[in-house]
Amino acid sequence: MAAAQNITHLQNITHVIVGLNTGGAEMSLLRLLQATRQQLKHRVICFGRPTDIGEQMAALDVPVLWLDYAGLKLPGALLRARREVRTHVPDVLQGWMYYGNLLASLLAPRRHIRHTGQTRVGWNIRHNLSQPAEEKLRIRAALQLARLPFLQPDLLVYNSHSGGASHRHLGFKPRVQQIIPNGVDTRRFKPDPGARQKVRAQWPQQSGPWVGMVGRFHPHKGVALYLRVVRGMLDAQPHACRFCLAGPGMTTDNPRLRGMMTAAGLQPDDLA
Repeated sequence: MAAAQNITHLQNITHVIVGLNTGGAEMSLLRLLQATRQQLKHRVICFGRPTDIGEQMAALDVPVLWLDYAGLKLPGALLRARREVRTHVPDVLQGWMYYGNLLASLLAPRRHIRHTGQTRVGWNIRHNLSQPAEEKLRIRAALQLARLPFLQPDLLVYNSHSGGASHRHLGFKPRVQQIIPNGVDTRRFKPDPGARQKVRAQWPQQSGPWVGMVGRFHPHKGVALYLRVVRGMLDAQPHACRFCLAGPGMTTDNPRLRGMMTAAGLQPDDLA
């Protein structure tokens, strides 16, 4: 409670994110802007190219700086981002995900924070490091950098208790930590009979219930568990329902997914 009382005067927030393609963190940022734009003044620094989500943010009268670092190269993008932060000095410089977090710390050097007291750095981690050794090399490198003392944030927000515990185990120890679980807008995400009928019409030969998993492919999202459940249900009642995967990487073109299906004793025809 004391920590919350100490930050009630912070009104200007600049968010730092690598890209704004459709994803869980990007949509969470958009919903945050939609819900608080009347109470807070937001700006967004995106190191990627313009996207539909960014256009939706701009439509909320939230300034979005597109840096397209693939074209400018990272040093040039960092200089532009640093000028943006110095021109519009925020109360909070909020990073999103590992790379955005590190960039937020780099854009607000500790000497600037300690001498002026104007800008605080926040990190947002939306990942559970249950098996760090299985992460991509660049993620593991970012995790090593994130533990450097001079890059540590003032506040770190996790979206799950397990995510917080796994990162604390690795040595993440900011001054303040907060768990803010993901929310679901039940006014938007609710059964839609029309949409259901439209999708089902694409596979008219498949009657009966469907059991699906929707999301991008990542082992930590429980794909292997879902496949084992599919195998068990097929063994118990082979024709009771149909199974499907949907999302980036959720196709048999993905060799890792094919390997997981083989390990679960499934064939490509077992899933839609």
